[in-house]
Amino acid sequence: MKYTHGSTPAKQRGKPDQFVMGPYSQALLAAFLEQGGELEALASSVGVASSQLCQPASKISVDHYLGLFQQAKMLSGDEFLGLHTGQHMHAATFSVLGQALLKANTLGEALQQVLALEGFVHTLGHSEVLREPGAVRFVWQCHYQLHPQARELVESVLAGIIHFAKQLAGRPIPVLQSTFVHGQPKVASLAAYRQICHSRSHFSQPQNSILVADEVLAWPNKMAQTQEVTPDALGSTLKQKVIHYLEERLALGNPPLSEVAAQYHLTLRTFQRRLDREGTQYIQILNEVRRRLAKDYLLYSTMNTLEISQMLGFKEQSSFNHFFSDNLNMTPTEYRRCGKEKS
Repeated sequence: MKYTHGSTPAKQRGKPDQFVMGPYSQALLAAFLEQGGELEALASSVGVASSQLCQPASKISVDHYLGLFQQAKMLSGDEFLGLHTGQHMHAATFSVLGQALLKANTLGEALQQVLALEGFVHTLGHSEVLREPGAVRFVWQCHYQLHPQARELVESVLAGIIHFAKQLAGRPIPVLQSTFVHGQPKVASLAAYRQICHSRSHFSQPQNSILVADEVLAWPNKMAQTQEVTPDALGSTLKQKVIHYLEERLALGNPPLSEVAAQYHLTLRTFQRRLDREGTQYIQILNEVRRRLAKDYLLYSTMNTLEISQMLGFKEQSSFNHFFSDNLNMTPTEYRRCGKEKS
């Protein structure tokens, strides 16, 4: 294993019980490949066969896992590899914890399972929950905060929690705030963090954390009644697939219809015809997603209306304001104020 000197804290280095479950590393591998990385190059850089990356042992050492992060970032040139790794986490990633999360009735119950069972998945850090007025702060204490790959590690964990919570709830999770101990990367665009963490992010903070409103934690777990452990459990109809795609894609801008059709290897005409058979049209799906996300972000995030309009793919804040007023007969600011008054 090629590895940088002094990477693992002395009190942790060499201990046989410092591990990561093998499936946990597959999210990192998926993110690396999605960013254009080559499997053979990564395997060679860490001194293992390609098959060992694709089918890792049941447990791998923390040094091996952090070494993978180091080499994957260098080879891919992806400055947001940690965030992108979090986007590839699903139930199978978490082994026994994932199975427990699928059985939780609400997001709040799922959070309790994380606290109880995360030690079965890895020894990279530990979690705790702090109560705040009307909200809960999920804090992740990284055991390797001084490691060169601490940023990628922490961002993968927090982004993974947010992404998997979305899978459970069947909708993006609005976050009041995300905080990181590490400083803001020089190359970082705050828009990348806003897109993936669904919140404003703050750096050089005392703790790595996610702040979520109590109402959001009360959302039901839509996957509780299914045995499926992949994102496909979110739904198989074309409409449901388009909803899922738009939820992930809108923050990058409003995609043209041809792009959405191409995601499902359909011609534009076939795509529209299949939606017609399901009793809907693309513009109806787009407006439905925008309405729901707009209301969630206004009620359960601290993003301003400009940031929210960008999350929904509007080029101008004024366009978002007109859309919202036409659909809900009030301005975004009025809706946010009414929501706070009711709570």
